Amino acid sequence: MTDNVLDQARDRLDGGRAWCKNVDRDGQGRMCIVGAIGSLGLDQEGYQATRAVLEGVIAEQYPYRGIHTIHGTVMVSVFNDHPDTTWADVDVVLDKAARILDEQVTP
Repeated sequence: MTDNVLDQARDRLDGGRAWCKNVDRDGQGRMCIVGAIGSLGLDQEGYQATRAVLEGVIAEQYPYRGIHTIHGTVMVSVFNDHPDTTWADVDVVLDKAARILDEQVTP
C-alpha cells in the first residue's frame, strides 16, 4: 500500500466503480472525492493540505468546473459534482495531485 493519501483515495474509488456524485457516500459503497479523502482518517491539517493540492490541480486542469458560484473559490466537491466531470477527469486530477504530494515529501 502506498503512503500517498491521494493514491489511497484513488484506490478506494476503485477505478471509478466506487465513485459517485452529489453525496459523500451513497450507502452502496460508492463515494465522491471528498468522501474518499475523508475515509482515510487524516487529521484536520492533513485533510486541508490534501484538499488545497487538489483544488490547485482542479483550478489548473478544469478551472470552470470547480468554481463555487457564491464563494468564487475552487472546491473539490463542486468539481466532483459538475455535470461534465467524468471518472477520467477525476482520475487525472487525483493522479496529478498525488504526484505533487510526492514531490512535496521527497527530499
